[in-house]
Amino acid sequence: EQQTGSLILALSSNNLADRVYLSFGGGGEIHFDIADAEKLLPLNPTPRIAAMTISNDTPLKINNLPLEYSGVISLPLETLSLQIDSSGNFVTFDEEVHLIQEYANLPDHITLSLLDSHTGVEYDLQNLDGINIITERKGSFSPAPNLAIGQYPILGEQRYQLLVHYGNLEKNLDDLLPSSFKLHQNYPNPFNPITTIRYDIPKLSEVRIVIHDLMGRQVANLLDGIKTAGYHNITWDGSNQLGDDVSSGMYIYSIHTEKYNFSKKMIFIK
Repeated sequence: EQQTGSLILALSSNNLADRVYLSFGGGGEIHFDIADAEKLLPLNPTPRIAAMTISNDTPLKINNLPLEYSGVISLPLETLSLQIDSSGNFVTFDEEVHLIQEYANLPDHITLSLLDSHTGVEYDLQNLDGINIITERKGSFSPAPNLAIGQYPILGEQRYQLLVHYGNLEKNLDDLLPSSFKLHQNYPNPFNPITTIRYDIPKLSEVRIVIHDLMGRQVANLLDGIKTAGYHNITWDGSNQLGDDVSSGMYIYSIHTEKYNFSKKMIFIK
């Protein structure tokens, strides 16, 4: 029987990336323990993505958790997109960041999901190729407070919660799977240059996702293939089937399966 586990989440945008590490073992604690590692500010501040979980108001690069637990552990996940201003301070800004499960070696009774507290959507990380999350503008801060290397500051509330589910694996997966087909509103909308379309698949299905203009002409075919049950997403960069940028305006995106067909509107702005 496996007595330890580990997970690496990678977050990236515009050639910048960072990672969050989770470990699971007999000595792990819900709160801060000796095997946790704080997320420290860099010696040489540069533009970057900074990702961390939060425990007892402490930002963590490595979060060591118990191997056995009854229920769900909720870990605030903070991701900051950072630039340097003229005074040498870090400045946070809004940005879309791609999150993937880069490595996972977990016991069968542990599964993970990500909850977006703004939308109420919970993503099953086991059944997704990756998701796009949004970093938020939270002001600026010094990379060297008190002229010393310290930990990253906690800036307000965290939009995302990493949920660690303990229990029977099959039961947890059933709880996380959607109960019906659903096409969600794209985000952001209006958009430029990229938007994300989320859709729910309750069972293995052949899925097509296409985009038409208001005249009914097909602009792009985003997906045509088999998808497993779960919460999925796909992006569109405003280009047509030839790779050329489309004109500004309203477009219709549609999902088609054997028993479910639905469409929504979105607006592309140059």
